[in-house]
Amino acid sequence: MNPPDGPEALSPSVGRGVLAWPIPTEDPYPVLARLRSEAPIHRLDALDAYLVVTYEDAHRSLRSEGWSSNPGASGSASGVMGLARADSDLLAANVLLSDGEQHHHLRAALSGLLTPRAVGGLSSGIAAVVDAVLAGHEPGEAWDVLDEIAYPVPLAIMCELLDAGIDLAERLRDETRTLTALVDPMATEQEIEAGLSAATVLTFDMVGLVAERRQYPGDDLLSIVAERLEPEEAVVMALLLLVAGHETTANLIAGAVVALHEHPDLARQLRRDPSLIGCAVEELLRWDAPVQLTSRVATQIQRVGPVEVAPGEQVFISLGAANRDPAAFDRPNELRVGRAGQPHLAFGHGAHFCAGAALARAEAAEVLKGLVSLNPPVEEQELTFRRSASATFRRFDELSLSG
Repeated sequence: MNPPDGPEALSPSVGRGVLAWPIPTEDPYPVLARLRSEAPIHRLDALDAYLVVTYEDAHRSLRSEGWSSNPGASGSASGVMGLARADSDLLAANVLLSDGEQHHHLRAALSGLLTPRAVGGLSSGIAAVVDAVLAGHEPGEAWDVLDEIAYPVPLAIMCELLDAGIDLAERLRDETRTLTALVDPMATEQEIEAGLSAATVLTFDMVGLVAERRQYPGDDLLSIVAERLEPEEAVVMALLLLVAGHETTANLIAGAVVALHEHPDLARQLRRDPSLIGCAVEELLRWDAPVQLTSRVATQIQRVGPVEVAPGEQVFISLGAANRDPAAFDRPNELRVGRAGQPHLAFGHGAHFCAGAALARAEAAEVLKGLVSLNPPVEEQELTFRRSASATFRRFDELSLSG
C-alpha cells in the first residue's frame, strides 16, 4: 500500500460522534476543489479508507471490474458503515450491495419497469400529483418545502406504483431519514442503532406486503417484482424502492428550490422557456448532486492515481467532487443550463447506475415546472433553510419559502 503523493492523510474535522468526516457538509465544494488540485485520492485514516475526488478516477472506479459494492467485503473499513452490521441474508439480497451474477439477477427483476419509456407512460400521473400539491396553496402563503413538496411528491408516486397504503407511506416518511444513517460515515453509534431498528420495522411491513402480492397479484410494480424474485429478495427490493425512491429525489427537489432562489436568472430563464427544464434538471444534478458519496471495496489490486489500493481496502468516491472537476466540466462551479461535456455522475455509473434515474428525472422536471410558475416567483420569496450534517446526502433539516 503506497501513500498518496501530495497532501498528508486527511484528519477529521467534522463529526457528530465516534467517527468524523474531514469535509465541511454545509459547503463541501471549496475543500473538495483544494483536495482535487493536490491529488486524485486521499487517505482517510479515521475511516481506514481512501477518498477519490477526480472525475476520471471516479468514473473508472465505478465502471471497472475488481471492485465490490458491499462494504462487508472490507475486513476493517466495513465497520464504518451501519449496513455492514445488518442481517447478512438481507445484505445479499440488496441490489445496491451485490456484485456479479447476484446483482444481475436482482437488477433483472426491474427490467422494463423503470425505463424512460415506462416512466413516460406515467407522466400524466406524476403531473397530477404535483398539481395537487401545488394547488393547495394560496399566493404568498408560506411553504414548508420538505413536508409539503420535496418528500410528499416522490413518496406518493412510489407508493402509487407499488400500491402501498397511506399508513406505510407515513411510516416511511418518518423512518427514512433514520434509515439512511446506515450509509453515512458520519453516523454515530446511536444513529446506526436507530437505523438498524428502523430497517427491522420497515422490513416487517414489507414482509406482509410482499406475501399479499404473491398470493393476490395485481398489475402494480411490487406484484411484478414479487413474481420475479424469491420472497426475501422481493422484501428487500420493495424496501429499497420505497426508501431510495423518494429520499434522493426529495434531496434533488429541495436543492432545486435553493438553486432557483439563489440564481434568479435561472428561474426567469426557465419561466420564459419551459423547454429547458429537462436540461436544468441535469445541470442541477451535476452542480449539487443529491447523493454525494458512494463506496467500493477492492477485490484485487487497483491503481487509483498514484495509489495502489490493496484487496479488502475501501474507497469512498466523492460524486460531488467528480461533478465539479474542471478536467471534465468547463467552469464547473457555475450553474449553467445546456452545458456540453462529460455526463455527470450523480446517478453513479456502470452496473450500479441508478435504476430509478428516469423516474427521478421525470418527478424533478414536473416539480421544477411548478416551482417556476409560483406566484409570487420563488426567487422573490423569503428562503429559510438549514442543511443536514450528512456526508452522503445533500439534504436539509429545514427548508421553507414565504412570500
